[in-house]
Amino acid sequence: MLDKLARRLASLAFGGSCYLCRGASHGVLCERCDADLPRLGAAHCPRCALASPGGAVCGRCLTQPPAFDATNAALAYAFPADVLVQALKFRGELALAPVLGDLLAHCISQRADWIVPVPLSGERLRSRGYNQALEIARHVSGATGARLAPDACRRSHDTAVQMDLPL
Repeated sequence: MLDKLARRLASLAFGGSCYLCRGASHGVLCERCDADLPRLGAAHCPRCALASPGGAVCGRCLTQPPAFDATNAALAYAFPADVLVQALKFRGELALAPVLGDLLAHCISQRADWIVPVPLSGERLRSRGYNQALEIARHVSGATGARLAPDACRRSHDTAVQMDLPL
């Protein structure tokens, strides 16, 4: 019921048009744009989510194992997914959080007890007005039944803006 209400509110917020192509839609995205999202398939490393033939653990993760066991990623950061992420993060399009949260919730391969969003620095939170990771995490938590722990981590110091980091 809550999901239906969220979809209805998103439809009202975007005037019954697809956020990406502006064509008619009952949700934030029309069926065609939803189908065009760059979903990650089986040919990705289960540890880092980068491309890996056959979906096996990639050579990099085998030779230099990361400090984590798995990565759950719904989409590749490519068009049009990057447009959705940037709109949520930088333009306050909070109606996109349920879309991204639902996509992420459906690709989680292991049962999660807790969802812990990455905290923003106090300064960045004040300037943006919201934490996009928390907004997505709310929907992942609701869809998976995992408990949301928004204060489980604290940012100890400001870091460089992610866009300014080298590739």
